[in-house]
Amino acid sequence: MSLTLYYAPDNASLAPHIALRRISVPFDLVMIDKSKCDQNSDWYKALNPHQRVPTLVHRDAENRDTIVREAAAICLYLDDQFPAAGLMPPTKSRERAIALDWLIYLTNTVQADLMVWNYNYRYAQTDSQKAVLRDRAGARLVDMFKTLDQHLAASGPWICGDAPNCADYFLLMLAGWGEQFGLSPLPSTNLAIRRHALACQALPEVQTAFEAENISAFFH
Repeated sequence: MSLTLYYAPDNASLAPHIALRRISVPFDLVMIDKSKCDQNSDWYKALNPHQRVPTLVHRDAENRDTIVREAAAICLYLDDQFPAAGLMPPTKSRERAIALDWLIYLTNTVQADLMVWNYNYRYAQTDSQKAVLRDRAGARLVDMFKTLDQHLAASGPWICGDAPNCADYFLLMLAGWGEQFGLSPLPSTNLAIRRHALACQALPEVQTAFEAENISAFFH
């Protein structure tokens, strides 16, 4: 059995990378160098026709590969394969429903709008069009982080209360992007999000993933 994560530093691969560190089983990291357009190479397109990171390849005892290509899906797949690690709350529990709800919201809504805000040139041609996209996506993101902040203030310190899970890793990753992208106001102006991020950054699995990717702390 082997696990290989194809990643790029400080990209969407970060949340599953943290999850792999928590599982504490051997795995290989293969960096996709976007500056060299590795994601567009024929060998990588054979693994991931979407030409994005991350990609997880899980080779089983019979030498069969399972390939998972979306960050949230990788996290859920790892939870299925290694339930003892507690990457998500137990199946059929109230806490799991909460974690799934926020995880899907983070990946489908918050992450999507962060991409529109930061990479507006992919969606518009003229400067005025880009400015409108940036303004509207930015306003939506500010409201999203406020909503997340309110949830954490009421239920924290973690998204499901007492223990971190993959939804927390996703929130750290996306709030960190908001900080780096210069979203105004920054996610860290939300006190519960800032407390959550500082606590998340102190987790051993986060620290080892940050070290491996040469990432400095998002929040101070």
